[in-house]
Amino acid sequence: MMNSDPLKLWEAVWNELMHEFNAHKGRWGNERWREPFQLLGAGLIYTHNAIISMPADTFHGPMRTAVKDSLQVWKLFYQKRKEPVLCPNTDNNAAELFSTMHLASSSFRLVTALFLVHEAILNLTSTGPLFEFVAADDWKRAKLLPHLKKTRGLACCQKTHSKLLEEQTALAIILAHRDEFGHREENIAGSGWFKERGGYAKEFPLCRVIEAQLILANLGVKELSKIQ
Repeated sequence: MMNSDPLKLWEAVWNELMHEFNAHKGRWGNERWREPFQLLGAGLIYTHNAIISMPADTFHGPMRTAVKDSLQVWKLFYQKRKEPVLCPNTDNNAAELFSTMHLASSSFRLVTALFLVHEAILNLTSTGPLFEFVAADDWKRAKLLPHLKKTRGLACCQKTHSKLLEEQTALAIILAHRDEFGHREENIAGSGWFKERGGYAKEFPLCRVIEAQLILANLGVKELSKIQ
């Protein structure tokens, strides 16, 4: 089960990232280390913004209904006739939209960061939980589909029987969350990841998306240290 205070879990992962920076900042000139490091950092910043600005009912609700009326939010932006202040906790009317945008931005960066890390160390080791899903230029979505299917009926983190996500399931969640905002494949015929992904992603409790992001960020930081 995710820590009852997600900010504490976030802080633990962030501190590990800062430790990695301090230990290996001499590798800054190495793009294979620097690029995933920066993507992990950016992803964690976006996750932090999502956590501190997301309303409680949105945090524990499904992704499908996260933003209840986005039209009204944009109407409010227009009616104010000035540039909106889009920092966390500045406008309660935009909290749902702001937080879910940042959550999606984190998923975009984290799946790329994890792929780059695994690609960089593939010749050094292949014993981690995600190596079997690494393809030549992206993740093997078809191979992740069984793990995505495990999320059917995934309970909110407040449920007493909720277990901490496995890394493979966390990757399936974040990749589906990322694809939900990056692709539109509803009309693709047949079956497979791109046909079935949306039906699962829309039901993810957002608290478990955040949990998955932090699990993957933590794994990414640990694997990052192996890049020479």
